[in-house]
Amino acid sequence: MIEVYEKLGIEIRQLPSGSQDSPKSGMAKIRGKKVFFLQPDLALEEKIELLKMHLKDENLDEIYLTPFLRRWLDEEEA
Repeated sequence: MIEVYEKLGIEIRQLPSGSQDSPKSGMAKIRGKKVFFLQPDLALEEKIELLKMHLKDENLDEIYLTPFLRRWLDEEEA
């Protein structure tokens, strides 16, 4: 999934930990480039779901995705 973000030109960064006022995970635009920030204290499953959710908002028509990945992205959350 990280490769898909890279193909879309989106950088994934881990937010610094330890700050009480740490920001939430999400997409930002910095100097015209999209960056997706992840909170370090989230469980791996939560990080994957966040990445999946935000990836659904991107135009994936021009990106090759394996059939498995495309089906997984199209699945509704249970």
